[in-house]
Amino acid sequence: RRLEPELRGMANRVHRMRVLLADALRAEGAPSPDGGDWGHVVDQIGMFAYTGLSASHVDSLRERHHVYLTRDGRMSMAAMKPADIEYVARAVRSVLAE
Repeated sequence: RRLEPELRGMANRVHRMRVLLADALRAEGAPSPDGGDWGHVVDQIGMFAYTGLSASHVDSLRERHHVYLTRDGRMSMAAMKPADIEYVARAVRSVLAE
C-alpha cells in the first residue's frame, strides 16, 4: 500500500508525457503515420508508446537527431522529460517530411 501513491504518480507522469508529446506533434504539423491525430500515443498505457514510425524513420531520428527508439517505433515515455518534448516533436516532423 505504501507504494501505491508512488506508482500512481509515475503512471500520471508517463501519461502527462504522452499528452505533451501528442500535443507537440500536432502543433508541429507532424503527420501521424496512421493518418490520425497522434491520439494513439495518448490512448496507450505502459512505459512505451508505439509511434507508428517505420524502421527507416527510426534510423533517421537516431542518425540525424540523436533521438532513440526501438526499430519497431516504440518510444520510452518513462524516459521522456518535458524539456525534451519540443525537440522530439520537431525531429519526428522532420523525418516524416523526408
